[in-house]
Amino acid sequence: MGKLLRRLSVVIAVMSMLIGCNETEKEGNVEVKSTFELAIDHGVPGHFVLSGKRYGFFYDVADVYVKQFAKELVESHDAGFKGIEKALSEGDLEMALALTSRAVRMKGVYSAPLYSTRYVLLSRRGSNYARMENRTLEEFLAGAKVVIPSAFAESADFSELRLVVPAEKIVIGEEDEFKLAERLSRGEFDILVCEKNEAFAACGLYRNLRRAYELDEHISVSVVMASQKRLDEFMAWYDWYKLTPQFDVTEMFYGEGRGVWADMRSLKSRCTKAVLDGISVYDAEFMAVGEREGVDWRLLSAIAYVESGFTKDAESYRGAKGIMQIMPITAAHFGIDSLTLDLDQNITIAARLLKEMNKIVEFDEHTTPEDRLKILLAAYNCGVGRVMKAMEVIHTDGRNCCSWANVEQCLMDMASMEFVATNNINTGLFRRYQQTLNYVSDVVARYETYCKAIKSDDGVKITDDL
Repeated sequence: MGKLLRRLSVVIAVMSMLIGCNETEKEGNVEVKSTFELAIDHGVPGHFVLSGKRYGFFYDVADVYVKQFAKELVESHDAGFKGIEKALSEGDLEMALALTSRAVRMKGVYSAPLYSTRYVLLSRRGSNYARMENRTLEEFLAGAKVVIPSAFAESADFSELRLVVPAEKIVIGEEDEFKLAERLSRGEFDILVCEKNEAFAACGLYRNLRRAYELDEHISVSVVMASQKRLDEFMAWYDWYKLTPQFDVTEMFYGEGRGVWADMRSLKSRCTKAVLDGISVYDAEFMAVGEREGVDWRLLSAIAYVESGFTKDAESYRGAKGIMQIMPITAAHFGIDSLTLDLDQNITIAARLLKEMNKIVEFDEHTTPEDRLKILLAAYNCGVGRVMKAMEVIHTDGRNCCSWANVEQCLMDMASMEFVATNNINTGLFRRYQQTLNYVSDVVARYETYCKAIKSDDGVKITDDL
């Protein structure tokens, strides 16, 4: 009963807070910003963007929190220039994450501990440093060349490490943890110190790496806000969120690290080209084509991921070629050699195909960007002719033919012989509709992930009226 009452009191507090926030959506004639900006302070480990996806316990928690207000979560770039305190005080930032040891020294802002994590020692399988066995830490690290991130030098664990490893054997890594992990996998040094979730991710990407030892110190991390009232509201919501099944999933994903590890293994099996702070190793090529053709490069990247897993020399059994899986007849239509696997040309054809279909379909002025995108992706997958036939059926029935929900249902109906036989429009039988619907869903989900993780001003979204 006590737990139930506590849960009820937290829910009431959170609901009151949410109602209060909704009442202040407008202050006079000034609209509240549609984005909720956060920043990760220097030295906070365990938050990263890998192959277009944002990882980190705080990212996931903040994303759920922001959705309570129907706002978009954005990582601020101003905070790094101005500093956390100034960005918060000037209203350029709503929330930040900082090491508790740094947060308590910040002036004019308010903070509260949110969670803790640990550093681990990462080593290569089969090396002298793969297992501690019955050795002390000093015996284990004897003769090892150890690389550490710069922030680790501020921790108590670093002081302990210096007692057992000679100073000349400790190197501060200037690169990000994943580039350092790749160097470790090649045997350029013996031990890499990194946060436990970064270690799980590295082990998923480089299978010859393993976690050899977990250091003792708990690294406390705090949420930082501009006012005590905002901080209290967030912490009240967080107390409620910790009682939900969704939080249990998040905690298991990051707390045990198994989810991070599984995600990396899955990524590695589908695409070996994992990239930190980007989407793929071909980001520059996608950006160049996107800017030149006026199509969001992240959308092109999402299509490439679903089509080929970023494999530039991919070829399907039906003859589709390249990273965007272009059919020879499509390449010929745009005056390009149907046998070429040239990366720039392959991406260019996809961008021009999307633009051409956008004109052919002739969406009405009331078409939403979401409906436009999904209908174009369906046309990309199963052919613009088939999609336009479906739209013709819908229009003939007096319904909105620019609604994806209507087009989706009609594509499903086209798998029925009875529907095809009794309809006045010759649509033809479409048995593989589910493949197209899954394709649309997969690309849209991937595109949304990329847009959240990678902010970009390059190119124009295909969802705009070109």
